[in-house]
Order: sequence, then C-alpha cells, then structure tokens
Amino acid sequence: MKQFVFISIFSFFLDLICFGQNLKLLDLTILSSKKNWEDVNQSLISKGWTYYDSEKGSSIKYNTITWTFNKDRYSDKSQGWFYLFTYEGLPNKISYSFFNDDTYLSIQNSISSAGFELVKSDIENNEVISTYQNSIYTLKISTSRQKDDGWSDVSLTAYNITLTNKAGIYDNENGKKTDYYPNGQIKAEYSLLNGEINGEIKFYKPNGKIDKVSTLINGIENGPFKEFDEEGNLVAEYSMSNGKIEGKFIVYEQGKISHSFNYENDLKNGQYIEYYYNKDNGNLRGRLIGDYKNDKKNGSWRLLVLGDDMENLLKFENFTDGVLNGAFQKPDRDSLKIGSYKDNKFHGEYKVYLDTKGSLYGGVFETDISKLTLVKEGYFNHGLKSGNWKYYDLAGTLVNEGKYVNGERSGEWIERYSYNLENEPIYYFQKGHYLRGKREGKWIQFKTESNLEEIFNYKNGELDGEYLTLNHFSNNQHKGIYSNGKLKELSIYDSLGITLYTKYEIYEEKLDSFRCRKTDFTKDGSISQVYSLKKDKEFDHFWFYFNYLLTMRNKDNNERNGFKDGEFKLINNFNQPVIIGNYYKKDRIGLWTFFYYDQNVKIESYFEKDLKIEEKYLKLNGELFSGDFTFINKEDGINEIRKIKAGLRNGKTIFIDVKSNQTIKKETYKEGKLLLEMK
Repeated sequence: MKQFVFISIFSFFLDLICFGQNLKLLDLTILSSKKNWEDVNQSLISKGWTYYDSEKGSSIKYNTITWTFNKDRYSDKSQGWFYLFTYEGLPNKISYSFFNDDTYLSIQNSISSAGFELVKSDIENNEVISTYQNSIYTLKISTSRQKDDGWSDVSLTAYNITLTNKAGIYDNENGKKTDYYPNGQIKAEYSLLNGEINGEIKFYKPNGKIDKVSTLINGIENGPFKEFDEEGNLVAEYSMSNGKIEGKFIVYEQGKISHSFNYENDLKNGQYIEYYYNKDNGNLRGRLIGDYKNDKKNGSWRLLVLGDDMENLLKFENFTDGVLNGAFQKPDRDSLKIGSYKDNKFHGEYKVYLDTKGSLYGGVFETDISKLTLVKEGYFNHGLKSGNWKYYDLAGTLVNEGKYVNGERSGEWIERYSYNLENEPIYYFQKGHYLRGKREGKWIQFKTESNLEEIFNYKNGELDGEYLTLNHFSNNQHKGIYSNGKLKELSIYDSLGITLYTKYEIYEEKLDSFRCRKTDFTKDGSISQVYSLKKDKEFDHFWFYFNYLLTMRNKDNNERNGFKDGEFKLINNFNQPVIIGNYYKKDRIGLWTFFYYDQNVKIESYFEKDLKIEEKYLKLNGELFSGDFTFINKEDGINEIRKIKAGLRNGKTIFIDVKSNQTIKKETYKEGKLLLEMK
C-alpha cells in the first residue's frame, strides 16, 4: 500500500513538471528588457503565472517581486517560480526556477544563437553552475537534485536560470556601483566593466564631503585625479597613465597653488615650483624654483622673494642627482651664509653675514653683502672646518681667530670676551693653544697683551695646574690650583702681591657640600681651621672666594651654609705647632694639644661639647712631666704656678696677679682632681 502511495505521488509530480509553463531564453531576455515591473507582470499573467509576493530591499530603490506557476494550494510546491529584481522600478535581474527538462533543453539549445559564451563552470555539492555572457547579459544556469519531500527518497532535477543586466545594479561585475559607510553615508560611486573599475570613481569622506575623484580604465589609473580636504576644498590635481603619475601635479592650500611638480613615468622630472604667501593679506611673497631629474633634485634651485615690484634672489643651491654640489647662498634666521658644497658637504670658502634689520625684525631681508656685516669667515674641507677662521662683532672688530684641523680647533687661538661695568662693555682677550679641539697648556688673559691679567693652565680641556690672577704690578693677587677642572687650592695675596695673606684648601667635595681648610698668615705664624660648606653648583676660584666670604661673614647664617668642622691649628713663626685641636661648630671636641716650648711641656686636653674633662702634662718628647708649670693668662693678667707629678696636677696651684704680684687664689689637686680651693 505504501509503495502504491509513493508511486502515485511521484507520478503526480512528473505530470506537473511535464505540463509546467515553458519559458524560453528569448522570453527571459524580453522580460528583462521591459521598462517597468508592470509590463513584466502583464506578460507573466498572460502566460498563466500568478503573483505570489513582493519585498522591499535595503532602500526604497531595491524591490523583489515573485510569481508562481501552478502552485499547490496547501503548500509551497509549484511547477515554477519567477523572481524579478528591480532598481528604481526598472527590471535589473530575473531568476527562473523549474523542474521541466524540455524547458532546460530549449534554453540550452538557444544559448549560442543568443550570442552567449561560456565564461565559467563551477561544481558544488549536489549542484553544477555554468556562467555565460554576451554583450548585454550575464546568464547563470544551475542544475541540482532536490528531494520531493521530507520522508521520501524520491528526488527531482531542479533548474535555475538567472539573467542579469550587465549594466544593472545586480551585476556585481558591471554597471554603476555605490559603496556605503556603516551609517549609510555614501563612501564611493563608480562603474564596473567585467569586474574592473572603468571610468570615473568618486570617494566621499564620512562627513559627506568629496574626498577624491579618480579615473580608471580596466581597473588601472588613467586620466585626471583630484583630491580634497575635510571641507571639500581642492588640495591636489594630477593625471595618471597606466597606473603612474604623468604630467603636471599641482598642490593647493587655501585655494591657492602651493606646489607644482612635473612627472614622467611616476618620477619627478622637470620644473618644480613652491609658492609662499603673506599670511596677513594672502599675496604672493616668494617662489622656490628648481628642477628634478628622475625624482632627484638637479641643477640650480632658487628662492625668489618679491620686493619693490620685482623678484629678488634670496637663496640658491646646486644639485647633481640629488646631491648638493657647487655654490650656495642661504638665509638662516638673521644671517646669510655663502659658500659651496661638494658631495653634500661644505667644501671651500665659507662666510656668514648678519642682516641687522633681520636681527631686529626676524629673518634676512637684504642679500647685497655690501650692506651686510661679515661675522664669520673660514674654510671647509669635505664638511670639516679647516685652516684659518676669523670671527667678528657687529662693528667689524676681530673677536676670535685661530686654525682648525679636521673640524677641531688646533694651535694658537685668540678669543675676545666682555662683561658690563656700569652699563659699559669691558673687553678682554684670552690667548693659548688647542689640541684636538680642547684647550691645552698655558693660556693668558689681557686687555692689552703687554699687561697680563691672568695666567692659567689646561689639560685635555679642563683647568689643571696653576691659575694666577695678577695685580697692576704683575704680581700674584690670587693663585688657584686646579686638578681636572676642580679647584683644589686658592691663595690670596696682599695688595702688593708679595705676601701670602690667606690660603684655602678644598677637599672631600660632594654633590652638595665640601670641606675647606682656611689658613690665615700673620707676622707671628698662621692660624688654620677646617670648615664644612654647602655647595649648590660647580664653582671656580672667583665664585668660591666671594661665596665663602658671604657665607662666613653673614651673621644670619646660623651655620646653615657653613660652620667649623675639623682641625684647628695655631703655628708660630718657627713653623712649630702651638695649638692643635678640633671644632664642631662652636664647640671644642676631642683631643687638644697645647705646646709650651720655653718650658719643654705640652698639655693634652680632652673636650666634650667645649667642656674639658681631662688633661695630661707631657714633655715635648712625649714623656710624663713632673715639676712646676707656669701658665700665663695674658687676657686676665694672671699667672698660674701648677704643681705637676707624673703628668697630672698634684699639690697646689697658685694664682698670682701680674700687676700686684699678689697671690689671689690657691687650689689643691691630687692625681689631677681638685680637692680644695682657697681665696
């Protein structure tokens, strides 16, 4: 029974296929060429087709209309389906599906006579697709196997014919096309011919403004091109030939020509012009003119500026295949440089002139060197300064002169400097030698060479050795000792430059501090003290001397910037120590030794925060002292006669007033400790 039902159903469908409406290829081309969908509708109805459905596309321009032939009332089974795809109401593509072998053979047999040629064949799962083209249409014929229903093994051969107008919107490889941004804004408009862009293509920015207009032939750039900025203003126009820039290339800024090139075979060749405009009124101010050869600068390049209704040459350079060679003249802010190049490097005579007007108002205005001030002249050898060089001030006075070897100062140089005194410039000179670009050996400073002011020494570009500052008698006023650029010692002489007055020795230098031993010399000997001083920058001997005086003489210092911190030493005029000890700020600390050569005694006293806690009496040779020791207190006019035994006070100490020779006080000690005091 089931087998009988299956055979009956299968026979029913065979009958439907056999009697299905037969549309020939000619019918399809006629329907596709109709002026509107209504004409297609009337033609299909006259052939027994029935309207089934319609659907709007992604915009109001796109629509799809569906007809059926002999559709089953209770299902979607039908002898044929016909789809019409329209764009702006015009038929652009049709799709015809059916199961009739005779119709398929009829269409196949008429392909050649309709001018179609096979261009592509594809084999898919359960489907083969053949693609044909003629001058008007693209024809796709699909053959596939489809099951009759969901529970039967019976299958049918299904055919689908798709005919697309080659110039229509549904032809992905031909006709006008429009690309869109995600927000629906048009991104590009163009036409395709056999899958390649052909003709003009317009690109748009996301804001809707035109971005670029190009011309292509068979997908290759050919013809005029234009580019635009964010506001839609033209910024460039040029032409291309077979994908390469050819001819004039013009760049615009604010509606005016900014650059003009010439291209040959995608390379810059020929004249180049760059235009400069006045920012205030927009008038042309100057032009840079030169030539390219095979994409490289070649020949003379000139910058011309407008002035007095004529163009004046401000800058020029010469090139050979993109390499600077030959004479040049170029402005550099307020200066005008004149010289020559060889292989991209300065070579030969070189001069720099100053335009004083340019110095005042910014930029060079004058190029007539007779109206400019020469400030520098010399020579280059393959990019390195060489030979004699001279430097001048605005008055034309020589300020520096010397030689260069391989780009470095070498040999004797004289250099002028200045400082202001009561708003008047004071000029002085320094003269010495350079070695490999660094000062080396003895240098002198003077206002006139017969009257030296300073003599100093360098090693490898750093002050090293003696630095003498001379007075009017050509004697030492200051003498500094440097080591590798660091001041180590400074000696100050009296006004005549004969007698040493004060000496500073610098050591333990750190980033923010240093220690210094100051020694003052007197007719009776010398007094020295070590200090700790704050350092806020690197210093030379001038800064050190005056900063030290300001720091130590400032009553408001409160020991923030400098204080006693180390050895104190009093020396007599026989260069013998009289007192040796240590200070920390204002307090005596640690061991202090007092020498009394007339009594062959030295006293060793120990202090804590300026308080004496212990003392010991020794002979100068270090042996313990025993006997009477006289201490003379000149400040108070008192002599003390102390009894000493084995280095300690032992017995009475008598205090005698020097003027009256009377005993004013007695003290009794035992083993260095005070037992009794009597007045």
